[in-house]
Amino acid sequence: MPLINIPTIGCGYKEQYIKIAIFGIDTNVGKDNKEALSRFSRLKDDYDNNKNWEDIYDRLVKPFINMAFVEYANESIFYEFVLKFLAEFYKKELGFGWQGWEELKNNKEKYSGILQSFILGNIHSFEIDKDICENGFKIKKSKSYNANEKDWAEVKKASKRFLDKKLKDIINICEPKLLLILNWDSFNCKKWLDDNHYKRKDEICDFDNHFYYAHIETPNTHIYKIVHPSSMVKKKIKFIEQISLIIEHFSNREDTD
Repeated sequence: MPLINIPTIGCGYKEQYIKIAIFGIDTNVGKDNKEALSRFSRLKDDYDNNKNWEDIYDRLVKPFINMAFVEYANESIFYEFVLKFLAEFYKKELGFGWQGWEELKNNKEKYSGILQSFILGNIHSFEIDKDICENGFKIKKSKSYNANEKDWAEVKKASKRFLDKKLKDIINICEPKLLLILNWDSFNCKKWLDDNHYKRKDEICDFDNHFYYAHIETPNTHIYKIVHPSSMVKKKIKFIEQISLIIEHFSNREDTD
């Protein structure tokens, strides 16, 4: 089983005037499969042995707190998109926009205030891109996990309950002014808002162009849902087009102050 994802709040989030939360799809262990499984096994052993949950939690969130995620941008287009979005959003403070995103990547200590200014998480707590086969479930790179269909179904039930709880907590407790969801296909945001009785002041459903926007009344949160950066590459959508669309739309709203 791949790593669990727990949304992590940056150390400087509380002080931000405009609070931002960015959510991807899930945790894809990729080529570090063996190391990821090893880390997960150690977490499971600690859980079974009733070890300190604070230590376990610390291990899950450390890559964000110590800004190791910045280095992931060397190989992950998701983190590349995140850094480009931050560079463009804070270009007045930085003195450069998305074109200078590598400045953020290469000088994380210098720009720690911005790199620790937001919430980072995934919609799904576990990796979801699975194909059932004779040996259990396989991820995209054909590395199998020893999980049968029944066990995986139980995991996904728990993941769904965790999704509802964690997303509501992020919205209701952390109150981000801008919530960016980079997950078009596996999360129906409109239905989720309906099911959880969030009233909207405004809503845009441009499904042909993979753009969804909702402004919920309480708290005052603007939600944008677009395709994942990996899908942008496949669809030949330029990152800056999506980034500019969101920032311009958000900036032109009278209720973002």
